[in-house]
Parts: sequence; structure tokens; C-alpha cells
Amino acid sequence: MEKFECTVCDYIYDPEAGDPDSGVPRDTAFEELPDDWLCPVCSVPRSDFVPQEDEKFASKGAVRRYSRPGLTVIWQSALCNHNGNCTRSLPEVFDVDKRPWVDIKGAEISEIKRVIDECPTGALSYQETDGAHKS
Repeated sequence: MEKFECTVCDYIYDPEAGDPDSGVPRDTAFEELPDDWLCPVCSVPRSDFVPQEDEKFASKGAVRRYSRPGLTVIWQSALCNHNGNCTRSLPEVFDVDKRPWVDIKGAEISEIKRVIDECPTGALSYQETDGAHKS
């Protein structure tokens, strides 16, 4: 069974372990979790979880997704040269001193997309709700 990762706190939901503290028994697939289930660490809903990256890609760096209605921001650590364009251009969204470092609700979607479009390395990309992908 596939593991899922919280995009806010990086908690990993492992179906083999379940979430006994929340009444979810072992061997409960993510898709079978109750609709009102929340992350046991940061209390966000299931919609803030993404499939955990396949371990064979771990050597290529972390991939993080930060979502809100209308937009998912994708950050690929292996591509990032930490030049600071994003943090200087939109510090209310991109702040390396905060966890998570991307506050997807910190600005209008158009502003977030503008800054991502200016990322010189392609480490930041986005996906719109309609499925269009900009990398």
C-alpha cells in the first residue's frame, strides 16, 4: 500500500501502521480513511497529503508540494541553487525561516505564479487546478 505525506508538516501516513490514536486500524489504505480524518501532527485534512515520493528518486533530492484551491506549488530541492529570488520577490509566501517554508495562502495566486515563472533554475513550478503544469 502506498504511503502519503503531509505537505504541511511532512508526517508520513503509513497504511501498514494505520493511525491507532485516531481509531484507524493497521492496514487501512489512505483512500479508506474517514472523510473527517486529520493529520495527527498538524491537524490538516487529507486533501493536504500527497503520495510519498518513490524511494528510488530520493537521491535526486526532496520534492515538496504546497496546495490550495486553484494552485499547487512544487519545489524540487535538487534543482534549487538557493539564490533567493523567490524569498526576495515574495517573502510573505517564501520564507526559509518558517516551516513549512512555503505559505501557499500568503499572496494572490497570480503573484505566486509570477514569482515561480521567474525561478531561474526551475526548482519551483506550479500546477493549476485545471491540470496545466508550468515548470
